[in-house]
Amino acid sequence: MRRIFLASVAAVALVANSGCLIPMYSADPARRAQELIFTSEDLRTFLDEWERIWFLDQPSHLKPFRTHGTQLHVNAKAEFGRLWVAVLDADHTPIPGCTRDDCQVMQADAVDHRIAWMGNASLERLKVRPIRLRFYLENARLYSYRIV
Repeated sequence: MRRIFLASVAAVALVANSGCLIPMYSADPARRAQELIFTSEDLRTFLDEWERIWFLDQPSHLKPFRTHGTQLHVNAKAEFGRLWVAVLDADHTPIPGCTRDDCQVMQADAVDHRIAWMGNASLERLKVRPIRLRFYLENARLYSYRIV
């Protein structure tokens, strides 16, 4: 009985110290080093991949356009999040009065929500110049937008 107990304790100690019965990395030192580098590189770039997949803080790649309307309307779901819009010129520079900080935060689920900026709800003064729109989403979804 004592031998069985000692053998089982030795087996448990051996398995506990080895970590895993099936090794994750190769026994060859050169190949194991390469596998460890690849694993650490994957972990290092995880946040970059996450931001790329979810389009977090990406610049607008759309062509600048001229608008004929005066109001920006969005179809978005932001009842548990927030949505802001910044109007940029053709060089990606925020236009004063239409920046993210000036935008009134949208926190609703709406099909036709009008976006407004502090003291300026209209895009009337921007009709003559090409603009870009940059949408900032925080736990929100943007389905479409239109300028009317």
